[in-house]
Amino acid sequence: VHLKEHEYIKKFGLFKLKAQIGNTKSNKTGFFNSPYSICSFDDKLYIADHGNDRIQVFSKYVLKHLFTIESINVSGISVLKNSDIVITSFEEECLKVISENKDSRKCNTVEFAKKKWKVKNIGRYGTSKKLEFNGPFGCANNRFTNTVIISDSCNHRVQVLNQEMQFLFQFGKFGKRDGEFEYPEGECCSPVNGDIIVSDRGNNRVQIFDKNGKYKSKIGDDDDTPKGLNGPIGVACDLKDRVYVCDT
Repeated sequence: VHLKEHEYIKKFGLFKLKAQIGNTKSNKTGFFNSPYSICSFDDKLYIADHGNDRIQVFSKYVLKHLFTIESINVSGISVLKNSDIVITSFEEECLKVISENKDSRKCNTVEFAKKKWKVKNIGRYGTSKKLEFNGPFGCANNRFTNTVIISDSCNHRVQVLNQEMQFLFQFGKFGKRDGEFEYPEGECCSPVNGDIIVSDRGNNRVQIFDKNGKYKSKIGDDDDTPKGLNGPIGVACDLKDRVYVCDT
């Protein structure tokens, strides 16, 4: 755990585990195969069960399984303010917006399972233009600015969209200087001021930008923490503006 001013706090191993979901690789309900990312919205946890090509949804407080969205290639996951689910698909080089098909409520039980969800693809493969993606990995909803943050990993940049999935701006390029990336993967947004926090995996650091994509600071890189960072992927930020890093 880090403060955004570089100060290293403690290893997560010093905390006490309160609960967990799953304990072995499986395609059964409540188990996972390479879970890539997780997000929280209202009283639910949405988990990208990448290896099983599905999204599993649980109640946040008692970890009870609620439902599963099957047959969907998913890497990163977030939820919009209208409850639509946004995912990145690393293999399919695009984003997907998943919404409930309200017409399915008129179907019988068998039809309901097949027609419950509508899926819309956003973007296509590409290396330079807006809404072109090359290995999109992470996805985060910035509730401070009502924007969606996408780590366009193999293009070494971050794209920022609005809630209607329209392109707003992008930042970053390949390199090792401040504000540059080598395979950015995970990201989150500060609930305090909307800062965009990006795991710059190839450069062994986490970079912090303001809500407009302007570089502010970094964690790692020059071994400025007790053991530095080595291939960080997942990041999260709490209400005290502390940054949690999965130092893989």
